[in-house]
Amino acid sequence: MKKIAIILGVVAILSLGSCAKDWTCTCTDQSGNHTYHDIPGATLIQAKNTCNGFQYYNGPEINNCSLQ
Repeated sequence: MKKIAIILGVVAILSLGSCAKDWTCTCTDQSGNHTYHDIPGATLIQAKNTCNGFQYYNGPEINNCSLQ
């Protein structure tokens, strides 16, 4: 019974990560300014990779991004 519950849990997690939907990547710079980037029709993994592409650490300039 425990094995079935574990397998169902893994399947549920994988199915959530593979659903394509619209995402918003929110970025904040060192001054507290926010920018928003829409990521349409992407899976969670694709959206995370795209959102990470908007981040940068360049000397004194920092831009932190996360999915919403």
